Amino acid sequence: LTAGRSPVPFFAPLSLAIHPSYSMLTGGGGEPLGGADSSWSRSRRIIIWSSVGVIAGVLLITLFILCWAQLEYTQIGLDYSFIAQTVGKRTYFPGRYLLGLGHFFVKFPRTLQTISFSDDSDRSAPLLKSRTSDGLEVSLEISFQYLIDSTRLHDLYMKFGKDYHPTYIRLAQDLLTDAATNYTAYKLFQTPADIRERMEDVMNDVFQRQAFASVGGFQLKTVSLPPLFEQAIQETEVQKQDIKKAEAEQQRTVVTLETTVIQAQKHVEVVLQQALATAESIRLNNLASIQAYNITQLLQAMSYGELLPSLNSSVPLLLDYMKIRAVRDHPSALAVNIPT
Repeated sequence: LTAGRSPVPFFAPLSLAIHPSYSMLTGGGGEPLGGADSSWSRSRRIIIWSSVGVIAGVLLITLFILCWAQLEYTQIGLDYSFIAQTVGKRTYFPGRYLLGLGHFFVKFPRTLQTISFSDDSDRSAPLLKSRTSDGLEVSLEISFQYLIDSTRLHDLYMKFGKDYHPTYIRLAQDLLTDAATNYTAYKLFQTPADIRERMEDVMNDVFQRQAFASVGGFQLKTVSLPPLFEQAIQETEVQKQDIKKAEAEQQRTVVTLETTVIQAQKHVEVVLQQALATAESIRLNNLASIQAYNITQLLQAMSYGELLPSLNSSVPLLLDYMKIRAVRDHPSALAVNIPT
């Protein structure tokens, strides 16, 4: 208010923008003229309530939108209340949810996450440094994957908050560094596959009990020992390879000789069987010939017996007949003339 002037309505500027004749109705001083007072009051109320309604609608729509939260396909989450500063125990999976005003998701990955200890640019941490049970320094290049247990997501958040990944890295460093001290340098170099399985079992057991996650895809990529030790190991391996080659050559020679002996034994058996078969064949042929000859002689004797009565039972005449017949049946080419 100013002295000597009438008060200007609060919505006068807005009314001027909407109703250009406002200055004419008020005579330039802000007061309505004559019969326009009632019409102006109704217009002003409509404008005020319309503006209030639009603002309220926009506000309600905005608040309704803010009540919703979304999780992507690769995420799981917990309902966090910003107003009450509390987090719910229920685990939410991918989708859209009406959580309420002041609520949002604390998000976690539902896919495998990788931790690697190496010299690569995308590593999680540098190479692991430790010592073997016999005191030698060893460097390990290791990588593994972990998967958060969705059934214990609330426990994970209450214990580690959202900084669980760095905690997992430190936990893995401690476990693997300690595990390396249980093996000799020769064992690490000679049987990395067995040691990898044992380390994976230890990691999985501790992560499930203390870190609410499971470990898989464990890889013990390289084991770096002091150069002199590695050189000695390599020389030992070369000598072992030479010994294995000599043993393999010896075994091959033994097998060759044994094969030759077996072949000779088989050949002897074959020759023996052939000899026995030949002998049996000769024996059977002789037996058949003897039987045939005996039958022939028997038949001749019987025929000579029947002939004897026709020769007046004279044995000398029968003998002469037999001589004559023998000479007749004897091949002429085999006959020999003997001068008398």
